[in-house]
Amino acid sequence: MSKRSAEEENVCSFFLERKKRHCRMKKGEGMSFCPHHSHLGSDLNPQKGSRIPCPYDSSHFCYESKLQKHLKKCNARKKEEPEYFIENVNIDADNSSVNNKLSLKDVSDDELMTFIQKIRTLYSELHLVNNEIIKMHPLLKSEMDNSDDKLNNFKHMKQQASLLSIMDEFQFLKYGSCFVEFGAGRGQLMYWIVQCAEEREKKSFILIDKSAQRHKISRSKAILRNHFLD
Repeated sequence: MSKRSAEEENVCSFFLERKKRHCRMKKGEGMSFCPHHSHLGSDLNPQKGSRIPCPYDSSHFCYESKLQKHLKKCNARKKEEPEYFIENVNIDADNSSVNNKLSLKDVSDDELMTFIQKIRTLYSELHLVNNEIIKMHPLLKSEMDNSDDKLNNFKHMKQQASLLSIMDEFQFLKYGSCFVEFGAGRGQLMYWIVQCAEEREKKSFILIDKSAQRHKISRSKAILRNHFLD
């Protein structure tokens, strides 16, 4: 297990091998794991009993003693469909695409090589040229150059830098009065919009996401606290 900082002392002890870090959820009082991973340890709550996988969705757990209560409010439970709903109403039963699927293992080597050659011939005849130009906003470019986590953040920051550069080119950051981001996630893009926008005190910044996101970008919390809509 990796060495923890003082700020991490109250987090779950479960180590995520794929992410090479510990779970960031808070552990229960007097426990070593968070509620989601508590079934892996021996520090079970004697009053509530053991935790078991939810019958509707095995990716989350609930207390066995409260199973019936959980099943009534679980978001994964099957909900009653409205009267107007007809399953598969838009599928053409006579010409379903499902029946036309062809697996690669069912294609002979000769057929596959012929197909590849056709693609190469068409590509050479079309003379396709990639004119993609990725612009970079100077503020994010400086941040990317100084970032300690380039492997994980570079892709997202590169995309955000390009978007900001386009917005700046069309003077959206200068004259825009209200910025609305749908699917805001952790709020990273809006954070940089706030930083780049002129006279940001006179502008509105609204972030909308389908669900409440954990681990929002820490530097933007103070700025975006009153603007985030779950």
